[in-house]
Amino acid sequence: MTGPSAHGDKAAPYDTFLAGLGRRASAAEYEQWARDHDGDPDAPRALIDAGWERSQAGDHAQALTLFHRALERGGEQSRNARVGIIEQLYELGRTDEGHTARDALRAELDAATPPDLWIYNQMAELLSEAADAQPQAALEWCEAALARAGAEDCGEDAAVHRQRLLVTRSVVREQLGLEPDETDQAAEAEADKEVAEAARLLGEMLANAPLITGPPAEDGPVDAVVLRWTRADFPSARRRWPQTTAGYGDDYGTYAAGLQRTADRWSTSGAVRVHMVTGTLADYDAYVRHSGEDPGDPETRTRYASWRAREFGQETLFWPPARNGPCWCESGQKYKKCCGEPARN
Repeated sequence: MTGPSAHGDKAAPYDTFLAGLGRRASAAEYEQWARDHDGDPDAPRALIDAGWERSQAGDHAQALTLFHRALERGGEQSRNARVGIIEQLYELGRTDEGHTARDALRAELDAATPPDLWIYNQMAELLSEAADAQPQAALEWCEAALARAGAEDCGEDAAVHRQRLLVTRSVVREQLGLEPDETDQAAEAEADKEVAEAARLLGEMLANAPLITGPPAEDGPVDAVVLRWTRADFPSARRRWPQTTAGYGDDYGTYAAGLQRTADRWSTSGAVRVHMVTGTLADYDAYVRHSGEDPGDPETRTRYASWRAREFGQETLFWPPARNGPCWCESGQKYKKCCGEPARN
């Protein structure tokens, strides 16, 4: 995950580019943007996003090149680039080089103040899921990060990163065949509290913002359909339906988190299949013109979602997505490192 723009609070050209696409960019588009904006502080971010796209497509050699190019530019994305380099080295079977790069990054992190808990956890996840998994090394990264989180000021996001590290720690301890200890049990109890709170928020969101519908066909198994507006259309959707979008939140991240919980809820509550349907306002307006339905009626949006699932099945995501595939929210990140993060859910 490349994180926030290097432009700070100002609207960054790179973020404007991503929002304007209305979809996830391709690796070639990320690379082209980086070439066209070589002096922009977000150029390394674009190269890293391109690298993850190439990696997800199995082109690890090209991904490695892109991560190296991002690293050469320096700046705040350097550690993210190094995580990408290490993963590609392991994927390419260059294990000794991967170990050397891993150890060099660990030495830098251990000496850095404040500790970069995000990168510690990124590496712990990588090591636990690498082609030649290293759960013992992953556990050591988790323990080192948690020790520092308990003794040092780690910033305003420390609690979120610490919870994610605890989840990763539990996973790798299970990989190692270790029985849950007190730390694992405390982490599970905290996760249960968060699930309960998420369920409460989900109930409020569903009461204010109906996002789901029934089966996309009259016959056959009962399916669930979750309608998602694109990043580009989200602000306009909120303005168009202020009453029903009150539960969406003020930004796309909050909106995506709500959709994630909705889809998870349906997936675990007995629905045979969960369809994530992506809609655009232009497509919705065309549907309304053809059908003659009332565009302001919530039931029209429900029928639109079912129609999209039925008529455009090739564009519909079946839930849950692949953990190593691109995230459905158009962030450009892997699902497991974005909306699929255990700590987020």
